[in-house]
Amino acid sequence: MRVVVNGQYSLPCQKFLLECHMQGSVLPYILFLLSVNDLPDWVKTNIRMFADDTKIWTKISYINDAAALQKDLDSLSTWSTEWQLKFNPDK
Repeated sequence: MRVVVNGQYSLPCQKFLLECHMQGSVLPYILFLLSVNDLPDWVKTNIRMFADDTKIWTKISYINDAAALQKDLDSLSTWSTEWQLKFNPDK
């Protein structure tokens, strides 16, 4: 694969497609979205996803609410390990 801009060709990409980051390619972003598409299925509390940002929350009124949130955090940790995609808790 290579990119053509104004008749000028880039060097061919010899690496596996996922490792190629050619300018103007949307494929890496589509593959990323496909890989995180099932993330809402792993949680029972509220979840919002935008681009590469994910937030979960719930109102804690009873001890069961806290337990449900902790269970979701544990589920997300399992998901992260399985997909080898780390969360950045500082964000």
